Amino acid sequence: MNEGLRQRCLEPFFTTKGAEGSGLGLSVAYGTMQRHHGEIEVESEEGQGTTIRLAFPILPGQPRESPTELGGSDVVLPRLRILCVDDDPAVRAVLAEILAQSGQEVESRGSGAEALAALLGAKAEGRGFDLVITDLGMPHMDGKELARRIKSSSPGTPVILLSGWGNFLEPNQESDLEVDCVLSKPPTIAGLRQAIRKVLPPLDPAGGTA
Repeated sequence: MNEGLRQRCLEPFFTTKGAEGSGLGLSVAYGTMQRHHGEIEVESEEGQGTTIRLAFPILPGQPRESPTELGGSDVVLPRLRILCVDDDPAVRAVLAEILAQSGQEVESRGSGAEALAALLGAKAEGRGFDLVITDLGMPHMDGKELARRIKSSSPGTPVILLSGWGNFLEPNQESDLEVDCVLSKPPTIAGLRQAIRKVLPPLDPAGGTA
């Protein structure tokens, strides 16, 4: 890479691959390193190649994370069945991995139509989803329309909407969009955890939802 590309390669949604790239791979890696108080170094010379170094701090004596905690924070989640919806396979994989590592049961779908079919099928089997996390910008059926249909068929199912424009939406637009929370992309682990906790019922003393 030239120097200009090297300086921008960690930015969310920056890509040189055109429609074939999401611009999320390195930005997700960078966000992960930040949450672990590490550093990511990028050395690159045009026509020669690129070297990326990940440096993790050594923190002796740190307790292991509880399987129901996301990101080692004090916000604890019950075990949930979560449906993740995004037309970008890389984003779906990252979300599923983050949630699965916290002990959640995750299913992923690549379109609004597939997600709606999975939701209705699970509901018919008596084992619906506790939460749906969906991207906003998807072809054919976007996240707004998917949320509207979910709320029509299952009003009690919380919906978190992921949007690259989340920071620019007004707070009252969450109800207008028929979603329970709007979260900017790419979400941090802490932000995702807080959003999930926000849309769930309060915890009862036994640790489940009330």
